[in-house]
This record gives sequence, C-alpha cells and structure tokens, in this order.
Amino acid sequence: MENTVIENGKARQVVSTIENADERSRARQIAQSKLDQIINSGRAKQYQVIQALQQEVEARKDYLVPRDRISFSGVQEGATSERLRLNLDGGSFVSFNDYSRSQIAEKFRVPNRYLGVLLDEDPIEAARHLNHVKDRHKSDRALVREVNGEVKGFLSDKYKPIDQGDVVAKFLQSVQEVGAVPQDGFLTDRRFILRAISPTILEPITDELIVMGIQVSSSDYGAGALSLKMFQIRMWCTNHCVGNEYLREVHMGGRLGDGTGLINWSEQTMDLNSRTALSAMQDTMRGILHPDNQAKIVDAWRVAAGEVVDVDKKLLSLRNQAILNKGQADQIKDIIANESRIEVLPQTPKKNSQLRFAQALSWLGQQADGEQRMLIEQAAGKEMRMPKAA
Repeated sequence: MENTVIENGKARQVVSTIENADERSRARQIAQSKLDQIINSGRAKQYQVIQALQQEVEARKDYLVPRDRISFSGVQEGATSERLRLNLDGGSFVSFNDYSRSQIAEKFRVPNRYLGVLLDEDPIEAARHLNHVKDRHKSDRALVREVNGEVKGFLSDKYKPIDQGDVVAKFLQSVQEVGAVPQDGFLTDRRFILRAISPTILEPITDELIVMGIQVSSSDYGAGALSLKMFQIRMWCTNHCVGNEYLREVHMGGRLGDGTGLINWSEQTMDLNSRTALSAMQDTMRGILHPDNQAKIVDAWRVAAGEVVDVDKKLLSLRNQAILNKGQADQIKDIIANESRIEVLPQTPKKNSQLRFAQALSWLGQQADGEQRMLIEQAAGKEMRMPKAA
C-alpha cells in the first residue's frame, strides 16, 4: 500500500492502490481518524466565524441617505478601495471596499473598471464625477451598511435580507436534527458560509472514501440570496466538491414580488416570508442527508469515474468565465495528465475522466481563498452532476 520514493532528496511515502482486506480496513481507520480531525478543527473554525458574524452585526450601522445628501470625496493616499469616501452624518467620512465600490458604479451606471482606473489616476476627479452623475439618478434614497468605518453595502432603500443571525440559528438547529456535525466556515467582505458534514463514510468506488456535507451561504450586503448546497469531502486529500444549489430565496424588499410599486408589504408579511424561507432550508437539509440521496451520490461518482472529458475545452470555458487564470488552468492540466498518487486524485481507467477533472478543481480550490475558492469548488460540483435532494 505504501512505497517509499526519493523526491528532492527527501523520502516520501506514496499511497498506491489498496491490495487486500487488511489494508482496506486500515485505510478506513485512517479515514475515520482524518474525519475526526476535520470535525475537531472545523468546529473551532466555525465557532470563530459565528463570533465574527455576531461582532459584525453589533458594529454595523445602517443609514437611509437621501439622494441630495449623498456626497463623495476622493483622497490621494491609500489603496484604491480607500480612495473613495462617503460623507455621513454631515461630517463623518467612511471608505468603500472593492465590492461596495462596484455597487456604487452599478447604481450610478458608471463602468466599474473605468471607476477603478480613475480612482488610481485622480481620486478627486472620480468623486467629482460620481457627485455629478448621482444627481441625475431617480432613486430618492440609498441604504448604506457601514462596519467600522467601511461601507460594506450600498443598496436600494427597499433592500431587506433575511437576518443572518436567524440563518445561523436555524442552520445549527438543523445540523443537530439530521445528525450532522459542524465542519467549516468562512467570512468574506460580502457573504458568509457555514458547513456541516455527515459522520458516515461512503465508498462510491473501490478505494475512494468520502463524506457528504451541507453548506449554507447568505449575504447582508446584496451579494447573493440565501442558498443551500451539497458537497463531499474526499478523505484521501480532503478535497471539497460543492454540488447543486438546492435552495435560493430572493432577498426580501419593501415590495416583494410586485413590479408595479402599488403594494407596500407589511413587516408581518416580510417576517412570514423570511420564516418560510428558513423552514424550507431546514427541510432541504434533511433531504440532502437522506439515505436515498447518499445512494445517488455513489452512483454519480461511478458515472464520473468512467466518463472521459475534453480537459482543454473545459479549462478554456472556466478561463472565459474568469473562474481560473492561465496559470491555474495549466496547473490543472498538468496534474490530470501526470499525477498518479491516489491521495491526490482518484484512480480511474482514463486519466482524463470527469471524476479526476472535478477532483483536480477541488484540489485547486483548497489553495484559494474567499470568493475564488467558492467559484472553483462550485465548478467542481457541476462536473459531478450531483443529484437533487430526496
């Protein structure tokens, strides 16, 4: 099962195939030990994310700013994201991050790339330009969400997301109900993600041990609605493969689902809509971890192991979608063609199988951060053609 090779002057143990029942039993013991480590470290990380979310909510301030009181200024020093500032409360200036700056550009119909270049060259002129175009905008007010002196969201005054505290509470409750355990979590400048996994180890194809998981994502800054996804972890290398999006709830606004502007929905109606979405999330989590769904996952792995893909064509598509850059695409191509260690990629009849391509993407995603990590993992999940929840 293990062979010693010399690589760069150092001995390294390489896991090949599992050749007998004793080695297979040992592999399962190793997988279980690794799963225990993932659970223990993930629980601590998720706790830190939840604490950070709570601190962010406590520090956040919301301003409904009339159009005639929106005033931008530019400063010469600092990073591009700090060179544009907004006047609040008649004298308090707050800066933008890259994401909220893009919201400003979209709201006032200024190309975001152009705004970024202008901020690099002449921040004062960029602010003057925004002050000019915002006066022609029809919106009366904007909702500004500020945290510790930084604008994290520049939104419509009708924007009302599902409260992230409610999402976290319902997620943790559901995790307990379905027998899952907290596994991971991370927070970016625009959204948060929490993950949990089933402690049951599956073997979809020979020598491949995986566990299933669920991921909830939401944003209080207009970067995506409440969503729930399924993922798997390959126990050889802890690759993540994020699957189908099972739930998507549109952010609640002052006029839910009404394009005429004639209906002003009550707080009671919006609260009911929010509770309905959270209840649907809970039901979907049960479905994802249902035993029937686990059987479908096993089938999906078997199909992907035998299906050959055009690696060059798929990598070009991911580059065109700005999910991968050229260097990352070359890295994926190289690892699929040359990597034979089972702890890195699955062993399949053809090296360019759909399963190896998906897992190579997952492997790369583990080396990325924040938004790019999510995009790469989601791309990997699409390759697995994972089933709908039971």
